[in-house]
Amino acid sequence: IVEHEQLAEALARARTDPAVARWAEDETAALLAQPNVRLATERRFVVQSFVALKVMRDMMREAGAANLGVAHCMGGLIPILDTPPCLILSLLNDEGWTAFCHTDFSHTLPGVLLRWISGKPSFVCNSHFPHHGTVTLAHCAAPRKMNGRDPEPATIMTHYESDYGAATKVEYRLGQTITCVIPNLHCTKWFGFRGRILGSPSFDMCRSQMDVAIEGDWQRLNRELEGFHTVVCYGDYLREIGYALKKVGAVEWRDYSAHE
Repeated sequence: IVEHEQLAEALARARTDPAVARWAEDETAALLAQPNVRLATERRFVVQSFVALKVMRDMMREAGAANLGVAHCMGGLIPILDTPPCLILSLLNDEGWTAFCHTDFSHTLPGVLLRWISGKPSFVCNSHFPHHGTVTLAHCAAPRKMNGRDPEPATIMTHYESDYGAATKVEYRLGQTITCVIPNLHCTKWFGFRGRILGSPSFDMCRSQMDVAIEGDWQRLNRELEGFHTVVCYGDYLREIGYALKKVGAVEWRDYSAHE
């Protein structure tokens, strides 16, 4: 556990280090030079995100940690980072770590499991109410390398709630099959279904959004669903999750999609 004071001290040192400053500027230039990236916020927020990325990555390596969770994203952390942590978490996930907003153990477990089962980033997002066989999922800290290799197109823009800093609006691959896992808050039940991406809308909510067709019994899902965070991964890994949870034995698994 790293207190905000420790993070602030580490960031202060990094910001006065010419080598770190040059690295952050070079990484920012490289990111923004990608043909499928558009900048729609102040460039300095991207630079600040790369400085914080280096600090957080160094802390993880020093602690021997593979997973990072951040607390008080919209409170005390924004003044310390001079940006919400959204772009930082996106970059960490693209590098092969697991990094999620909120220090919420319930969604960390399926996020880490999906990462290691699939070899691809897992995206922790907010769940909205399923209707007519579809559901909209959204958050501001979306990874771009959702297939494990190739970065999806993205706009770097402000975080939704604060309208500040740097966050990713990722354009997800249309027709892509995805695994969706929704843990309840006690982490005693996981609700899973296979989905298909229908689009990446721009509603007034968290920046990275996907409309998803639920390939399964969505009405039963509606009746039984608990929890409000969904963990998403490209590909269908429902069988593997069910197998792992059967071995663990402490979490009830409800799979709403048919399998051959």
